[in-house]
Amino acid sequence: MATFAKIAGAVGLVGGGLAYAVSGDKAHARSQFATYGGQFMFPASSNFPDLSKHNNWMAKILTPEMYGKLRNKTTPNGWTLDGCIQTGVDNPGHPFIMTVGCVAGDEESYEVFAEFFDKVIDERHGGYKPWDKHPTDLDYTKIRGGSFDEKYVLSSRVRTGRSIP
Repeated sequence: MATFAKIAGAVGLVGGGLAYAVSGDKAHARSQFATYGGQFMFPASSNFPDLSKHNNWMAKILTPEMYGKLRNKTTPNGWTLDGCIQTGVDNPGHPFIMTVGCVAGDEESYEVFAEFFDKVIDERHGGYKPWDKHPTDLDYTKIRGGSFDEKYVLSSRVRTGRSIP
């Protein structure tokens, strides 16, 4: 039960919700019980998921070699690579809609599994390297246009998001 609480707490930080916490707990338990002294008892190839019918960035990026290199690592909060990829393994995606297919269970996931997450982020955003900084310009005087033909546009909405550095 302690493992579930840890996973649920980490997932709560990223807004994954209870449904993923259960899935994440399953992945964490799988890797925990298949180990001896923190190392897997079986070769990476026997634990690598079949991603041949998956359409998400995780499936495109993760190779058996990368999995073998990262699967024994854990974050200080106990998050594993299996926990990060479980959502993409469980949800293969849609043939026409490319999803991300992974989640960082905690802040340290980006560092511990950087080889994986850096590539996913770069591919998903069409060239966004680890050293790149998102440009921010909140000067409203630079906005041009903004007039809509009321015959065709009844309302509009602007959605924003914020990443915590």
